[in-house]
Amino acid sequence: MGRGRPKIFETPEELWEYYQEYKQYILDNPIVVQDWVGKDAHEIERKHYMPPTWKGFEAFLFRAGVGDVKNYVNLDNYRRNVNGAYKDFLGIIRAIGSEMFERKFSGASVGIYQQNIIARELGLADVQEVNNFQRPVLEGGEELPDDDATPVDPLLE
Repeated sequence: MGRGRPKIFETPEELWEYYQEYKQYILDNPIVVQDWVGKDAHEIERKHYMPPTWKGFEAFLFRAGVGDVKNYVNLDNYRRNVNGAYKDFLGIIRAIGSEMFERKFSGASVGIYQQNIIARELGLADVQEVNNFQRPVLEGGEELPDDDATPVDPLLE
């Protein structure tokens, strides 16, 4: 007798089919934003499509009747191949993850999605190291050479 919850999906192909339905759901259910354009402020509606995400996919599966309140769909086990039980799904998980990455990255690149939010989610944050060095001053006002500079925490000043 197996331990833990049974797999939600019988085959990787079944998971892929649900992912295709999720992508169609995104297209069929854009977020509609009211806007006004032109000098006369004509009212228009702009459609914004959600980027595909793992959590969004899980929520879609729940709404589609996959799982229930006690067995809410959690794809983390599939993504991590917990106890080697999901090895047959690794290829499809990688394909789905790659497609999600590409859609979010491309959408952010052309301004469809907020670049900073997508970059953070994708682990692409632009890290800049800022050093705030202040040279210690000796008695009499004489500064030490640059190689003896010590970092100063601006919050402690």
